[in-house]
Amino acid sequence: MPPPRAFARVLLSAVILALLLTAVATASSHSQPDRGPTKILVTGFGPFSHHGSNFTRNPSGEVALALDGWCHDGGSVCIDGLKINVSDAGVQVVQNALLRGNPFRWEGIVHLGLESTTKGLKVEVAALNNR
Repeated sequence: MPPPRAFARVLLSAVILALLLTAVATASSHSQPDRGPTKILVTGFGPFSHHGSNFTRNPSGEVALALDGWCHDGGSVCIDGLKINVSDAGVQVVQNALLRGNPFRWEGIVHLGLESTTKGLKVEVAALNNR
């Protein structure tokens, strides 16, 4: 489990991320006022083991769930938060939704993650598969 100070940094990072997402989505929503709320998906992961370390808590998933349902600007911008498993099936959840035609109408997707050596929240830019 990350120490309380590290978790506080993660939560602060989440607040900054939420503000950034809101700014981007608000700009997008003004160009299409009749479509309903602009929806952004934020994903995070559940607990995992890596190189002998067992992470019983993963702040990325907790942050994604904390942001779920958060709306701004009178509901014109809303976040769907999703905690996914650290597995092939977990990461395919979003892919499968997109392949079905994006039924949730996400206009942006941000994947959050926890790296064992990082001091805070990270935006996922690449996956690592240690099979």
